[in-house]
Amino acid sequence: MNHKSQGNVLFLILIAVALFAALSYAVTQSTRGGGNAGDEKTGIHAAQIIQYAGSIATAIQRIQVSGRYTINEVDFQTPGSNNTNCTVDDCRVFNSNRYGVPYVPPKIEWLTPDNGDAYWGEYRAANFPVDGVGITGGAGDSELAWRLAAVKEDICIAINEKLGVTSGGVSPPVAVNGINLFSWYVGGTVGGNILVDAGGLLSGQQTGCYATSGGLYVFYHVLFAR
Repeated sequence: MNHKSQGNVLFLILIAVALFAALSYAVTQSTRGGGNAGDEKTGIHAAQIIQYAGSIATAIQRIQVSGRYTINEVDFQTPGSNNTNCTVDDCRVFNSNRYGVPYVPPKIEWLTPDNGDAYWGEYRAANFPVDGVGITGGAGDSELAWRLAAVKEDICIAINEKLGVTSGGVSPPVAVNGINLFSWYVGGTVGGNILVDAGGLLSGQQTGCYATSGGLYVFYHVLFAR
C-alpha cells in the first residue's frame, strides 16, 4: 500500500510539473503576443495613412479623366484652401460627388503630442518638389503632394518599410535642405526647397516619410508629378 501511495504522489507531482510548464509557456507566448500586437497596430496605422493618400490621388485622377478639369483647377476646399480656379463641386476633391472622397481627419493615435506648431497633425496638399520625381524636380515644376506633419517616429519607420524605402527599423531619412511645410494648394506650380535627404533614400520616391532637422516626422505622397 505504501508503494502504491508513493507512486500516486509521484504521478501527481509529475502532472503538476507538466501543468506548470504548460502554464509558463502560455504566459510567455501571451507576453510575446502583446509585443507583436503593438507592432501590428503600428503597421495598420502606417497602412491607413498610405491608403488614404492613395484614395485622394485616385479622386484627382477621376477629376482629370472627366476631361473637363486640369490639375490647376483641383480644389481641396478645406480650411486655408480655396482654389478660385474651381467653381463647381465636380473639381473639388472632398465633396460628395461622383469624383470626390470624404475628408477624414488624421487619427490622434498617429501623431506626436501637440507642440503648438501650426502644422501639427494637419493634412496639407501643397506644391512640393521631390528630388527625382517629375520632369525637372525643380521649384518651378513642383509636384502636388499630400502631407501629414507630426507623425510618430515608429509609424514613420513603418511607412518607409512598407514602401521599401528602408528596412530593419532604420530611422527616417533627414531632409538636408531646410525643407519647409508649404501653404495649402490653391493652383499654380510655385513651391520651395526640393526634398533631398543625405542618403538619397527618398530620391525618386513618390511616397515616403522623412524627418526635418527639428525632429518633426512628415509623411508625403505625390498626388501629381510635374
